[in-house]
Amino acid sequence: MCLLLTAFKFHPDYPLIIAANWDEFHARHSPIFIKGKDFGTRCSTVILINSDGTIHFLERTFSPEGTTIKTVQYEFVYCS
Repeated sequence: MCLLLTAFKFHPDYPLIIAANWDEFHARHSPIFIKGKDFGTRCSTVILINSDGTIHFLERTFSPEGTTIKTVQYEFVYCS
């Protein structure tokens, strides 16, 4: 299990704080992508934040066979 925490305008020097963990135990003992009818990888999310304040959000949804069935992409501009 992974956890992602964000804080927006919480600290005056850091307008956006992101903290995340990586479950190393599961990462060591499982493949990167799991295919299966009842259990497996169903979604992959990437968030990129550029130095100019642009935030890119990309999420792919997968079928039980592992093929991409949907891609969602958003772009936001951070304004302070």
